[in-house]
Amino acid sequence: MEPKTILVVEDNDIMGTFLEKVVGIIGHVPVFASCVTNAIAILEEKDVAVDAILSDVDLEENATGYDLFDWVIVNRPELRSKFAFMTGRYPSEKIRKAIEDSARPVLDKPFTVSKLRELLADLLVEE
Repeated sequence: MEPKTILVVEDNDIMGTFLEKVVGIIGHVPVFASCVTNAIAILEEKDVAVDAILSDVDLEENATGYDLFDWVIVNRPELRSKFAFMTGRYPSEKIRKAIEDSARPVLDKPFTVSKLRELLADLLVEE
């Protein structure tokens, strides 16, 4: 499989750096955003072809990873099936339920590199 561009949305700098490195080691091209606002800006750019999105749920701003997922459904629906969440905790029961209902994969933190590799392989399967 040729390298794919993975948008990684993570507000924790240490975790973000780790994810960028691991996504690269796995063989893909990471594009990093520290918040939903930055992620949307990247997704609106015509020069960036994103193949999949891996977003933290609990971000340190007024928007969650689920808010980004809602935006993707409306504005980039071709990426709906290429979206996965990662989390160490849910900010609320309402968000937990919404993510569960979305039927998108969730990578629970902490996770192994092999779990991340498996998740990305599943997301990037050609439909």
